[in-house]
Amino acid sequence: MLNVTKHDINPIIQISKRLDPSADLAQMSGWGILFLVCGALAGQSEKRILKNEARVIKPETIDEANTIKFSKYIKTWSQNTAAQMLAKKRINDFGVKIANRQIRDNLISYFSMAIMLDSLGSSSMEEFVELRNWVEDNDLGWAGMFFGAGLLLSEDSEVRWDDWSSSIISISNSTKSQVKELFDSYSSLQNLQNAIRILHKSQKAFRFSANTLLADIALFGLAFDVLDSAYAVEILSETRLPHRGYPIARTAFEAAQQAMVLATQENYALAGARAWIYFCKKDSEWLAQSCPEGSGINNREDAEIWFKEKLAEMLVTWGEFSPGKQILISNAVDLLNKQSRRPDNWLGQSMGSLQDEAYKKIAKFFGNDIVEGSVEMNRSIYSRLSKETHARARLEPVSFGLGADGFINVEFATRDTEVNSKSVSLSTALSVQEAAMSLVYRMNSKTDNHDEID
Repeated sequence: MLNVTKHDINPIIQISKRLDPSADLAQMSGWGILFLVCGALAGQSEKRILKNEARVIKPETIDEANTIKFSKYIKTWSQNTAAQMLAKKRINDFGVKIANRQIRDNLISYFSMAIMLDSLGSSSMEEFVELRNWVEDNDLGWAGMFFGAGLLLSEDSEVRWDDWSSSIISISNSTKSQVKELFDSYSSLQNLQNAIRILHKSQKAFRFSANTLLADIALFGLAFDVLDSAYAVEILSETRLPHRGYPIARTAFEAAQQAMVLATQENYALAGARAWIYFCKKDSEWLAQSCPEGSGINNREDAEIWFKEKLAEMLVTWGEFSPGKQILISNAVDLLNKQSRRPDNWLGQSMGSLQDEAYKKIAKFFGNDIVEGSVEMNRSIYSRLSKETHARARLEPVSFGLGADGFINVEFATRDTEVNSKSVSLSTALSVQEAAMSLVYRMNSKTDNHDEID
């Protein structure tokens, strides 16, 4: 459902059970409003990066078609006047006077939606029965459907989901702080699930241009490396070994860093050709050293032949789509041969410094509120990731005692799983966010410099 996963809905399920332990998540009812609100908040955070990119215009899968259908039901039900009148009556019957008119209106909106969901959960309307049967056979069930509908309705001003969020907080009593924290999480770009969904959608919207083919391939590949790593961190963060996600998070960090630098290069086409050829050269060096069985590579000479054939194939392919552009390959090879061996990357320059410059361009496009303080945060994060990536004695002794056998008994501090989970998720979310911004920036770039060939 719109790339909704169990990771999106699991935190909501936990809070939902605290709010109403008797709620049956297998049946559609008022409990779904919490999931709707979280989906809408996540949708709002998506808009900050995706802007007009990657919005669902027409359904491409049965998941999307059914979620769109359900979101239309939600919109219609939210405007049902009979339910609103009944909600007013029930509030009056409670005998509680609500002086603040806005709070009262919010509660009426919330309870009227809850009334509709409670009453229609067992609806026999043929079209809805088909939808209900499909949802109940889906792994994510109604929870995923409500969240997906929230994503779609996040920008619909006629659906008062923001009023519902206020009402949920006001009636959540002892769980009020947890509900607020949940809502803050889903409205934040630093939420790993939000970031993953944004990157997935930006990849889906990305298009490969004939004039910048190699650069687009390199940029897309770097973004894919980030997304792949993020999925692995997402899994590890929910285990008792979240700290084992740090090396993977560092891979995501480095890939995102390079993606930002590449996307903002003035001569994007040439820089991208350098990156693609550099990566191919690294592959050939690995083949020369490992000579993997079945590869046909038995020595360094074979690996060099493989590399040259790779370039020759791309020369032909690129020439077919954009005649004349393939000269960038030879230009890029010359630049790579002339550049310094250190730092060892496709530009031969400090990626950290280049990323600082990239952030300035990204900030101008997206707005400073998205990237404010990101440069300093990046340096701190990379230092932490590097520390946690390399082998070292990680156990911290906290007490010593002499045993009866004459040996020393040593007690070690236990790892703070929650802190490590949040830390590795946050650092990865930032990298995923950067990769998504890089793709969207490139797709929306209005400069023509990337068409230069020398």
